Amino acid sequence: MWRYSTVVFVLLFTIFANGQEQCLQLTTAPCDGQHPVPIPSGPKGDKGDNYDSSFRWEMNRNINVIKNTLETIQSRLTSLERQRPRMELRRTPRKGNLDEAQRMCNDMGGALLQRCLFNDVQGHNYKDEIYNFVRGEEHWIGATDRAREGSWKFLNGDPFPATTSDLIVNWNAGEPDNWKGAGRTGEDCSQIFILRNGVMVINDLPCASRRYGICEL
Repeated sequence: MWRYSTVVFVLLFTIFANGQEQCLQLTTAPCDGQHPVPIPSGPKGDKGDNYDSSFRWEMNRNINVIKNTLETIQSRLTSLERQRPRMELRRTPRKGNLDEAQRMCNDMGGALLQRCLFNDVQGHNYKDEIYNFVRGEEHWIGATDRAREGSWKFLNGDPFPATTSDLIVNWNAGEPDNWKGAGRTGEDCSQIFILRNGVMVINDLPCASRRYGICEL
């Protein structure tokens, strides 16, 4: 944010400097916040209000310029915040259980797929990129209900959406089902894959299963 603050300072300083230059053209004294002394233009006569009107008009014009400039800066800062650089997605170098896949992502400076599952990630959408990753191969994502059955959370601690309308992918039909046939602990972790009809979905599976993971960096 320090770069944005520098831009704001330079713009405001430029506006101030321009205002000072214009003000000095009308006065014999610096514009230091005090009423300036008008440059005599001829024999002194009765005091009028031409100078006061001109000064007020000039001040109002400068104020409007500053207000408009600040609004433009705020709009651009908001746009920059929304359009941050895209995150990088990588596949783990080998298969592993959920915890091993997470550690491999951590070693690369990232984490298992979590944030990029949402439709809007700071102005970006990763659906097509993720689809290409999982084509023909199931991959871990960073969501589990190991802490409490049925309460799905991302590995970063955020709750997994109760409805998937905000996500690029839905649970497969009938999932999550915690199928006990998978083992004593059931299915407490999740993977993403593509059905035969080409639809990308997620489902639960045992955390000890071995899969590649998609890492977001």
